[in-house]
Amino acid sequence: MRWIDIATSRLFIVYPHEGKFLGIEGRLSATNKKGYCMFCHRHQELGFYNVKTKAQSADNFASVGQYVCMDDKACNESITDISMLERFLLATMK
Repeated sequence: MRWIDIATSRLFIVYPHEGKFLGIEGRLSATNKKGYCMFCHRHQELGFYNVKTKAQSADNFASVGQYVCMDDKACNESITDISMLERFLLATMK
């Protein structure tokens, strides 16, 4: 499940994986262009989703980004293949 806090332009994702919940948050920036969403694979208005992750030490950060659709409700309802969503979530957890 994903949802957008429009006041802060933050996108939150919570997903059940192997008996526990994974959760991430990041900034969603409108791109004003259409393309294919990484999560639901629909051709929609896209935003760039950028998630900061901890790097090798606690003081260093890296970021992982991907283009996703701006309509969180439609995206949630349209996901038929979870492999890309899981891959993205696991990449942010490293």
